[in-house]
Amino acid sequence: MMLDLATVTSFLGWCAAINIAVLICAAFIVMVFNSQIKVIHSRLMATNTTGLNMLYFNFLANYKVLILMFNLVPYFALRMLA
Repeated sequence: MMLDLATVTSFLGWCAAINIAVLICAAFIVMVFNSQIKVIHSRLMATNTTGLNMLYFNFLANYKVLILMFNLVPYFALRMLA
């Protein structure tokens, strides 16, 4: 089964849109429900709550970089080819 350029470009565009929406929702939840999330995560990971803000920031930053590398850059590269 061969995929044409337009199908792959559309697929990457939708993947990027969905991933950006997930990133925005995750950032919103971390900002609004920070204290409640810290309690849950400190119990799950058996750790104190002092380092959790840094873990949240690292997660969101890494997720953003992965969206850029694997969704947006290939999408824009394919858009330039079409």
